[in-house]
Amino acid sequence: MSSPPPTPPTRPTPGPSVIPASAVVERKGLVSVLSGNELSGSWSLPRHLRVVAVFGGAKLDLRQARFGPDASEVEVFVLCGNVTIIVPPELRVECDVDTLAAGVEFRGMAAQHDAAGGGPTLRVHGTAVASAVEIEVREPGDERPYRPGKQRALKRGARE
Repeated sequence: MSSPPPTPPTRPTPGPSVIPASAVVERKGLVSVLSGNELSGSWSLPRHLRVVAVFGGAKLDLRQARFGPDASEVEVFVLCGNVTIIVPPELRVECDVDTLAAGVEFRGMAAQHDAAGGGPTLRVHGTAVASAVEIEVREPGDERPYRPGKQRALKRGARE
């Protein structure tokens, strides 16, 4: 009599890591003036994170970040600088940034909102003046520079 085949190891459910609401810090700030800051790796996103970049830059990599169960806000004020936010594909993202001689780019495909509204949501809002705000959707471990032309060509099976 043969024994049943071994069961494959279970993979963790994809999606943002969620922590209890009681463990989420209410407010934090990140200021870059004539300098740069980066938050990456395993860290907890507060309910409200204010990012200020004046003649500087800030990069937030949220692919390994821990989120509260509800919405988290990233408020940006960017003057002659740039802010890059990298999010995992499973995270819902809302973006409403006012611009003056600036640009806001949302690159990639984030999770869609559903009627139930379950899971964490990232709300990015604020003001950018003569600046750039970029939100990039990337898988964990993907460190390639974003090149939309190359990605489109590869999806069609074309060679470069």
